[in-house]
Amino acid sequence: MTRESAISDEKPPGGKVLNGALPHLSLLARLALVSLLITILIGGGLGWGLQSMLEQDALSAQAEATAGQVMAVLDRNLTPADLTGPMPAARYDELDALIGGMLPREHLVRIKIWNAEGRLIYSDQRDLIGEQFPLSNHLQLALGGQISADISDLQQPENLSERDHTRLFEIYVPLQPANSSRILGAYEAYYDMDAVEPRIARIHLFVWGGVGIGFLILYAALLVVVRGASSELVRRDREAREQLAERRKAEEEREALLVAEREQRLLAETLARVGLALSGMLDLRQLLELICRESSSVFGVDSTFLWLIEGEELVGFAAHGNDSEDFIGLRYPIYDPELLGARVVRERRPILI
Repeated sequence: MTRESAISDEKPPGGKVLNGALPHLSLLARLALVSLLITILIGGGLGWGLQSMLEQDALSAQAEATAGQVMAVLDRNLTPADLTGPMPAARYDELDALIGGMLPREHLVRIKIWNAEGRLIYSDQRDLIGEQFPLSNHLQLALGGQISADISDLQQPENLSERDHTRLFEIYVPLQPANSSRILGAYEAYYDMDAVEPRIARIHLFVWGGVGIGFLILYAALLVVVRGASSELVRRDREAREQLAERRKAEEEREALLVAEREQRLLAETLARVGLALSGMLDLRQLLELICRESSSVFGVDSTFLWLIEGEELVGFAAHGNDSEDFIGLRYPIYDPELLGARVVRERRPILI
């Protein structure tokens, strides 16, 4: 294989896969489609990640604001004894009034205070007080000193009383009474989604609007670059094909010249031998048989036959190749309608079949 044919015939494996998947699209259309898919994947991943991060920041900010109020009030007014067991009714009423004045009730669904064993020592729903549940992950974080927040689907056992809602925003705040050196409990508050959904909706609009516009501009710029690159590739491919066609044509012409030269040399050598025989050979039959033999070589045929005209007949006089012995002495009338040699004589022109 020549270098030119290798350039023309070989295709990268990726191109074969792409051509098989998108057989009816142009190169520019395929590149544009692949670029669009890649842009959508990158933009979607970036948007989702950015949205999750901003949502978590918004929830954390809300949790920090609530935690600041809770720790500023409850840590100063709670005692270790309050977190060890059920409160007396008077103490419950005092704490309930304190909590009621601490936080606005708008969007607030439930308030709970847990001790370190996972027992409810306070709730704004009094019939829950005294119940004990397995420690959830967020409650464990709060008992470990970390403020946490999440949007709960209310599937935990402790959420039985809140399941008239679909989802709630929950906040966990560690509680460390002023006269204690360690965290002894956790404050938990549930808010309906109206408290955070407007902010989340603004985050969604900002993130997806910004990502959409940004990546649309990026895709448009990429499309311009791809279109230019595609046009350049098409132009270079066309030039390469034209050059290859010219080279092939030149090779064919050179080969044709070599064949013609070889045939002319062979003809010249044959004519030289025949001329030499003409000057030194007196027997007519031998001379004509030599001409038949050399004609077979010149024309590249298996057999050659030579007729002589005697009056109104054709006589087989000389031959070379297959059936040459049977040909000698054959006689046919010149007007024989089926004999090709007779037709040549009658029409006085060569016939090629």
